[in-house]
Amino acid sequence: MYCTSKQVLLVLAITGIALCCAVQIHAQRHLGLTSLEFSGTSLAIDPSTNLVYAPMGIGFDASVAVVDGIPGSPTFFFTIRRIDLPNDSFPVRIAVNPDTKRAYVLDNTLARLTVLDIANNTFLEHIPLSGPGFDVAVNSATNRIYISQPSGRVVVVNSNTNTVETTIQLPYENANAGRLAVNATTNRVYVTDPLGVVNVIDGSSNTVAASLRFGFLLDAVSVNPITNRIYVANSADLAVTVIRGEDNTVEANVFAGFCRGVAANTRTGRVFVFTPGTGVAMLDGRLTSPTYNTFISRLDFGIFGWDSAVNPTTNIFYVATSGFYVFDDPISPQAGIAALIQWVSSLNLAQGLQNSLDSKLSNAQAALESVKSNDASTACNKLDSFINAVEAQEDKGQLSTTAVRELINEAGLIKSALGCQ
Repeated sequence: MYCTSKQVLLVLAITGIALCCAVQIHAQRHLGLTSLEFSGTSLAIDPSTNLVYAPMGIGFDASVAVVDGIPGSPTFFFTIRRIDLPNDSFPVRIAVNPDTKRAYVLDNTLARLTVLDIANNTFLEHIPLSGPGFDVAVNSATNRIYISQPSGRVVVVNSNTNTVETTIQLPYENANAGRLAVNATTNRVYVTDPLGVVNVIDGSSNTVAASLRFGFLLDAVSVNPITNRIYVANSADLAVTVIRGEDNTVEANVFAGFCRGVAANTRTGRVFVFTPGTGVAMLDGRLTSPTYNTFISRLDFGIFGWDSAVNPTTNIFYVATSGFYVFDDPISPQAGIAALIQWVSSLNLAQGLQNSLDSKLSNAQAALESVKSNDASTACNKLDSFINAVEAQEDKGQLSTTAVRELINEAGLIKSALGCQ
């Protein structure tokens, strides 16, 4: 579909009003702007080291900036070193394999994939391609690299040998392979076609398992391998499209405005959504949550950018511009506990079990709201009791495995915010 500029502005305004009505359990914060020595448009994160890698510059200035992504570090979101690239480079996209400590950089004009050793910050080699690539993604479980090409092809590289293994042609006329995301758990690769198709590649057979048609101007795509949900920035439909990975069906189109970036955090179950000129919002991706597939918070911030990513270890979200903007999403323990009580109530549990879980959370909240002292220790103990009670119910069949996992994870996030030992 096509929208006039006035329609887009009107919808963006409505989006802002709708998001204001969401329950503010989390609240995004803008932490700073990382400036790069030369212009860059993309980034990748190594969550094992919390380092951020951003290709920048052209020719003699071409390099990859290594940025400190460790909160509390004196050099947090500053460039701490750079990896020089060959003098004929025009780097545009980057992907990182944290297990092998390799980074893979696409060139804007040259038909090659550049391999870097990020443990030693050195250039290793070029892997020849049939043509320039558009996006690159890594499956760290299989050591395969996927490169999309505008001609509608996806190149598969075996990173054990650094050779092209095969090339997959998307199965329809005028195909255009755009952005990529990998689910290493299911060995599926998701390829957007900007004109309204998401292709699902089976990584075990290197074949296209499905082609889902919806929307227009499809941009970024992100996967949560824990929930097996895929999130697509469906720009022209002003939505985030949620795909259920089990059966390759569209589960929801969540109104978001003209969004360009999506990044699922596997640790929190939330999805950062970036809408240029409007800001950053948080989509609830927790399957059993009463606010599932709705926006639960937002931050108005008139920024523009080309790429985005989240570090699940630190819950820091980055939006790439000529440098990149840095955001986080801290949880409020009081609001988090209150939301957890509502969550338990929404699960339609047996009355005795619900009362038991609610009482533990209510006691924890009462401890936090103590007028005389911020009794975090008692709250931590009550949250431990809540976690133990939830774990016990899985064996009794009172709670699903998914609900147990998500409730325990949420209680753990609240404990981390409290500083529990």
